[in-house]
Amino acid sequence: MKTVLVIDDHPIVLAGIQSVLLDRKYKVEKASTAAEALKICNSDKNIDLIVCDLSLQEGTDGLDLIRSMRESGFIRPTIVYTMHEELWNIATLMKADVEGIVLKGDDISELVFAIDRVASGRTYRSAAFDERRTEALNTDGILSAVDIEVLRRLSKGEHNRDISAAMCLSEKSIEYHRSNILRKLCSRTMAEATRRAIRLGIITVLCMAVSVTTGAETPEAVDLGLSVLWADRNLGAGAQGEAGEYIAFAETEEKTAYTWASYLHCDNGDMFQCHDLGSDNISGTVYDAAAVRLGGGWRMPTVAEFEELCACEYSSATEGEMPVIVFVGANGNSINLPVAGYMSNERLLRKGAEGIYWTGNCEIEEEEYEGELMRLISPFNLLLTRESVISPTYGNASLGACVRPVKDRSTALGGATSSPASVRAVYSVDGLKLSDSGAKGFYIEILDDGTVRKVRK
Repeated sequence: MKTVLVIDDHPIVLAGIQSVLLDRKYKVEKASTAAEALKICNSDKNIDLIVCDLSLQEGTDGLDLIRSMRESGFIRPTIVYTMHEELWNIATLMKADVEGIVLKGDDISELVFAIDRVASGRTYRSAAFDERRTEALNTDGILSAVDIEVLRRLSKGEHNRDISAAMCLSEKSIEYHRSNILRKLCSRTMAEATRRAIRLGIITVLCMAVSVTTGAETPEAVDLGLSVLWADRNLGAGAQGEAGEYIAFAETEEKTAYTWASYLHCDNGDMFQCHDLGSDNISGTVYDAAAVRLGGGWRMPTVAEFEELCACEYSSATEGEMPVIVFVGANGNSINLPVAGYMSNERLLRKGAEGIYWTGNCEIEEEEYEGELMRLISPFNLLLTRESVISPTYGNASLGACVRPVKDRSTALGGATSSPASVRAVYSVDGLKLSDSGAKGFYIEILDDGTVRKVRK
């Protein structure tokens, strides 16, 4: 009978895995902390296989624990079993020296299959992990070590001449690597390339200057007397009446081309091979551009919140040279939404004639066709024309549209904040999990309900 050491800080998860493995005639040892796991490893040399969570209590990283056990001479086949499906964690796991990887979103039978396979001397990666891996690799090539070092230095504000001297390369070589970085990360600017590299876990914020949305691009909350407060400008806009940034549904950054081939949430450019976002409402989640980019309680509006806005009095006007629709609340306060067009492929279309604004809601349609699961994301958006507003309807997820952030009234007024117990994990803005709660700077907090917020400590 083979013995499996299961390391997880959730008692229910530990009990569930133990129950299933006992039925499969495995012997089970359990540990909920790194100290318990190391104690078992030191005292029980009959462990045949390890199942370890990626994130443990007290800020312990599962991969660090596995590394410590192996450095101490306790080397066993290991399966990482984790709920953390963020791209930065996937990028880390892609480089992990472990025999198995299973996501907790998979059925428990997937873990059992992985254990049987790894126990027999083979390796295993679950289908869900492979899907996320494909997304993380959605570039024209992984950056080389030199590319990464150049990107790190550029992100800190160093000039080509300084980088050339520090790395003993010619300035022409530095320019070559800059071009490589932009091409491989499908980016137009180094700022865009840096954000994408952070999101994919290629570089860390500890080696770069932290860049957050501040100053003119930070929206102000406007009270229209509605259930939420509305931002006075679009995401990425420097002033009211500006278009701001165009972002595909469930993505968080601008990019060069907006097609199904460049869409992060589908495979091989096939619109019917979209990924499962895990919910039909991404507002306030890791897929919400406003929540990730702004933090502070800002998020994308839902269909219901846009419909509430559309019930206000509205009229057409012009802000500078941009046609806008002005919404006036019963209290007399107002906001305007620019009729800013939308991005398709590399072209800005219908600017001044139509405007598309994402809601956080979508429908995820699944259908089996010739033995293959087909999945399509159909997001809802608000359509503006120069004269009218069309209630939220289906849109094309791969197009680039505007985002107008909202904020819950209680959050904006300081009434409702998450207690420490509701914070599931804390990451630096590049997605590196933090154990030093006393560190200063900007961080991303993941809450128990799956929402994300950017905070400053």
